[in-house]
Amino acid sequence: LRSLSETLHPHHEALLATYEGLVSVDLILARGRLSQELASMRGASRPVFHHEVRLEGLWHPLLGWVIDPEKIVRNPLVFGNQGRVLIVSGPNTGGKTVLLKSLGLAALMARAGFHLACAGEARLPFFSRVLSLIGDAQNLELSLSSFSGSVASLNETLRASGESTLVVIDEILHATDPDEASALSRSILLELAERGTFAMVTTHLNGLKVAEAGRFQNASMEFDAENLCPTYRLRLGIPGRSHAMEIAKRLGMPEGVVARARSFVSESHFRYEDALKAVEAKERELESARSALASEEAALQLRSTELRRRETELDSTKRIWKKKYEDDFSQRERAALQKIDSLADEMRRELSDVAARHAFSQTSRRIVQAAKDELHSVRTAADAAIPSPAPESGAASALRLGGKVWIKPMKSVGVLESDPSARDRPASVLVGSMKMRLEWHQLRPMEDATPAAAAPGSSGRRAAVPVEASVPEELNLIGRTTGDAESELSVFLDRASRSGRASVRIVHGHGTGALKRAVREYLKRCGYDVSFRAGGAGEGGDGCTVVEFL
Repeated sequence: LRSLSETLHPHHEALLATYEGLVSVDLILARGRLSQELASMRGASRPVFHHEVRLEGLWHPLLGWVIDPEKIVRNPLVFGNQGRVLIVSGPNTGGKTVLLKSLGLAALMARAGFHLACAGEARLPFFSRVLSLIGDAQNLELSLSSFSGSVASLNETLRASGESTLVVIDEILHATDPDEASALSRSILLELAERGTFAMVTTHLNGLKVAEAGRFQNASMEFDAENLCPTYRLRLGIPGRSHAMEIAKRLGMPEGVVARARSFVSESHFRYEDALKAVEAKERELESARSALASEEAALQLRSTELRRRETELDSTKRIWKKKYEDDFSQRERAALQKIDSLADEMRRELSDVAARHAFSQTSRRIVQAAKDELHSVRTAADAAIPSPAPESGAASALRLGGKVWIKPMKSVGVLESDPSARDRPASVLVGSMKMRLEWHQLRPMEDATPAAAAPGSSGRRAAVPVEASVPEELNLIGRTTGDAESELSVFLDRASRSGRASVRIVHGHGTGALKRAVREYLKRCGYDVSFRAGGAGEGGDGCTVVEFL
């Protein structure tokens, strides 16, 4: 042994630290196991430190190993807001002391980090001290009677109590005169309340069964008067009767003795008992109402559960139908996309045709331009071969309405159809069957011009000429560019003016409006004497322009 001690002595600090660590681990495991055991008995709550005591479903943890956990009566213990001193009265063997110990044990377990034996919410202050006075304080060795021992213990309690202290006292000052004990107990409890101490006290003293606002709260343990047995249920806010006669009778006391004892009780005591009976009856009515309300709440809960189930089924049905409609919509969407693709293909084909027509229009434009160039060359050659007629001189050389005029740019002869005195507008000149608008400085009078010579055009209308059947009455420019449209329109008007037609129709459509504007702008500045308007009903409306030769 000495050798072993000498071997281990150099490691004693490490061994002690290991021992302490093992004890801590063992304590943690023990706390966890106790929590599991309490939870298996339908009552384990994590404590929350708060300014009041609220322990829902409080029970003594040792009862779980003594009786069936299903038979344990769990009580709501609430006090602190309306008074920090709770006075519990009621019959003997009614459970007051067990409830008192349950509170003290809960305070110690919360401080040590244990789960509490509560079936519901567990809130209470963090008590730095828990002081208990339970049992008879008689001590023969110290020559202390029950009363003197109780007073000595209460003195120590008063000296040690403070704001963060919990005091539990069982049967306060029960070993002396009831009236004096009531007065002294009330003074002691008031002192504890003024110090901010939480206290729970059990008593049979009627003088203490009076609540005091802000300091004392009352509670009692229920007693079944019909079956003459306690129910172990706590009733908050109601003082209780001791039921000493009924319990003594139940415990075997002779009926004669109990009856004689009743005759010794004062009238005031009977009145007090009757008042408490009335309060208990009212409490039973309220309890019955609470029970009925709880039943209704349970029924409503079942109804709510059923409604939630139906709501879930409805949501499921909605999802099914939604998926069905989404699938149907997807099919329709695919069909619509296929149709759009088909239309797009068709439009691409049409665009290809438009491109071909555009290429043809470009070719036609080049051919027309070549023909114009050729015509200009021919006219130039003809003008060079024919000498220009000499204009008249003197007063006879003035321009006259209906007189012949020489058109310098065209190097041709025409008939003047405008009054020479009104030169604020262009002159109207009839050249063959075509009427043109020219500037006055481009005109020169001819020698053989006489008023009678203007007869064919003096009426302001074109001379009637046969209509050339090969010239169509309509030109369709839809799909053309503005440049191509002007080229085709120029050729078409030239042919139409010489064909003898009174009017023609230019189809340009609506579109963006650019082609329509280009056509009508061109008609305003072309050299032909024409008027134009939008098509009327039956003529294509604003999608075409009707041109009339003047």
